[in-house]
Amino acid sequence: MTDSFPPALLQAIEQLDYRATVGEVAAQTGWELNRTQQGLLTLAADAGGHLQVAESGEMVFLFPPHFRTLLSQKYWRLRWRAFWGRVWRVVFYLIRLSFGVVLILSILLMLAAIIAILVALSSKEGDGGGGDDRGWDFFFLPTDIFWIFDPGAVYNRQEAKSQGRRRELNFLEAVFSFLFGDGDPNYRLEEKRWRLIGAVLRNRGGAVAGEQILPYLDAVSPQSLETEDYLLPVLARFNGYPQVSERGEMVYTFPDLQSAAQERKRSLIPPSLQETPWRFSAASPGQIIGAVFLGGVNLILALILGHLLAYDTGLEIINWIAWLYPFLLAYGVGFLAIPLGRYLVLQRLNQNIRQRNQSREAQAERLLNPSSALRHKLDFARGLERRETITPESLVYSTESSVLEQLEGERNLG
Repeated sequence: MTDSFPPALLQAIEQLDYRATVGEVAAQTGWELNRTQQGLLTLAADAGGHLQVAESGEMVFLFPPHFRTLLSQKYWRLRWRAFWGRVWRVVFYLIRLSFGVVLILSILLMLAAIIAILVALSSKEGDGGGGDDRGWDFFFLPTDIFWIFDPGAVYNRQEAKSQGRRRELNFLEAVFSFLFGDGDPNYRLEEKRWRLIGAVLRNRGGAVAGEQILPYLDAVSPQSLETEDYLLPVLARFNGYPQVSERGEMVYTFPDLQSAAQERKRSLIPPSLQETPWRFSAASPGQIIGAVFLGGVNLILALILGHLLAYDTGLEIINWIAWLYPFLLAYGVGFLAIPLGRYLVLQRLNQNIRQRNQSREAQAERLLNPSSALRHKLDFARGLERRETITPESLVYSTESSVLEQLEGERNLG
């Protein structure tokens, strides 16, 4: 028994007003037709849906508006999974905050260790009745830096400058964003691509030229452009067929997308697929400056602590600090090295994204100013467009009522 359904399928049904054909749902989700039909059949059985068949043999699926409630009530596992989903969001949020907390604790720990070592060394020199003061000349200068600089004060000034502007991240969240970014902005690109292609096919009445799909694909090789092999995944996913005109022009029809369960407006879609450039961080400039400042302080403290650990202070706790020191140093270096390396990688990724976006935009502009040959091809595809609406009057069967009731109704009409 199926205990969950893809969110894309449920959203498509809601967006299509709970009554749709297999082709409409496939175009909305970007799924293959076989997968769409199987998903609709399973969902109809589990969510109280109905199957309707028109005289043409086209299937229409009808769902109650509260089908999500029916699913939630039927499957306790859905509720359990939703609960753990909420728990994981909280756990992940705490993990995000932990990096900022570790940074602050690292600074406080090393600052306390440095002060303890300096006090111990000062006591030893005092017990020695004077001695060489050159050690103090070295130790006072770096420690003076940390009495002058106050990370809290610097951050507070940045906070004051940003008053009156809503901030999406607090500082601890901003530390995680500064280190690791905010995830791939195009992680659902393929899903978006197939939704757009499905919308194009539906808007065009299930008949298109290959050039009308190019603005939604990635770079296509010259050989594939000539043979139009790039259309094969689209034909396989939406059950399309090639059609050849008398002039030898190749267009493609998709019969399953040429019928609809009810009258619908054309979808508003962008002229081409656009990828979103990677963003270094969602943190504000002030938060990034604060993170860099604290990261620099953390690294300088680690370097000073490493030098001081070479001195014999006689403090037992310093042995524990010495054991922890490699981790503190690695964290201090990584806190600044990771964002720097990520920044360099993002520059290259964004350059590739700009090139792909520009290539797709050029294909879309070609459709706005088509050549004579392309215009003939588009006209041929336009002549194959077909839009059929399956009305309740054209139904010959529906699971909403029994077969005997429907046969009796036909006799009465006869």
